[in-house]
Amino acid sequence: MLYRDLILRQLQFLPPETAQNLAELFLRHETPWILLGKFFNKDISELNTEICGVPLSSPIGLAAGFDKDFRMLRSLSELDFAYITAGTVMLHPQPGHSKPRLIRDVERKAILNCLGFPSKGMEFVINSINSTSKNRLAPIFGSISGTDIGDLKESCMRLASFVSGIEINISSPNTAGLKTFHDPIRLSEMITGVRDKTEKPLIIKLPPHKNESNEIDAAVKLVEVCIDSGADGITVANSHPIKDSRLSVGEGGLSGSGLLESTLRMVSCFRSNFGPRITINACGGIFTGDDVFSALNAGANTTQLYSALVYRGPFAIGHIKKELLMRMKSEGIQKISDINSIKTISD
Repeated sequence: MLYRDLILRQLQFLPPETAQNLAELFLRHETPWILLGKFFNKDISELNTEICGVPLSSPIGLAAGFDKDFRMLRSLSELDFAYITAGTVMLHPQPGHSKPRLIRDVERKAILNCLGFPSKGMEFVINSINSTSKNRLAPIFGSISGTDIGDLKESCMRLASFVSGIEINISSPNTAGLKTFHDPIRLSEMITGVRDKTEKPLIIKLPPHKNESNEIDAAVKLVEVCIDSGADGITVANSHPIKDSRLSVGEGGLSGSGLLESTLRMVSCFRSNFGPRITINACGGIFTGDDVFSALNAGANTTQLYSALVYRGPFAIGHIKKELLMRMKSEGIQKISDINSIKTISD
């Protein structure tokens, strides 16, 4: 309530990217968050789970896009995220699109962006990781992207030893050229090449698809290729394409609470098609403990959020965990594995 009624209201007077940069500035100062984390963070055994063999304190992770250059890992860990997807980082530095490229839609609890992968590059990221304290650090999944398979292989090779796993983003609506990997042959070639560079968990972040038979069939084919080519998991899905003249390039991606229904539909589709053959991270519209429960019940192994951190504040994860426990209790469920075990066991 304090965050929503006071801090968020004040931040709304600032341009969205200025507010984001201010939040990042605060989070790069680790000490206050470490002290707060000692009082607020609690390991709740009923919520313990795992992703691709990596132990997690809960099924609630941070989606890629918030900590693009791996500069806030320690502080974000103290915000009680079970894991952090940092990035998306590119092999070489790039500025992204021109401003305005970030818009808040407070009424819909949504964010529109056409950031275009602004990145300080892999060398900066590795230096940032090396300067971060590893004490009480949550598992880190490094999000990488690019349109060249050689660049992706090199990014993976350089980053893999520093992270718990790799997530490859092939779905940003703001980046020209990524659709090359929506072709099954090209996708298989890319995954196979990257798989050769690491034994760490490899996750593919997929584009959203509409509830139309041709798009569903194409999406199912992509997941089949992911499995057959050696990927361990998928993240479903990225922000949804949207046209908006307020953005500098006239279009971008929409994220926020309104995406939940679509996310649940896609998760359910992939789980029903592939059973336990693939790990699924639900990403899009996750705001509450009920949302997390619904995603797990649809077949997800974990959830990822971003907009909820913006709209609910830095202690959102603690509140969501309490809400999730309340929902589990009302459903007569003792632990997380009891929610999604039904969905992840093949018929």
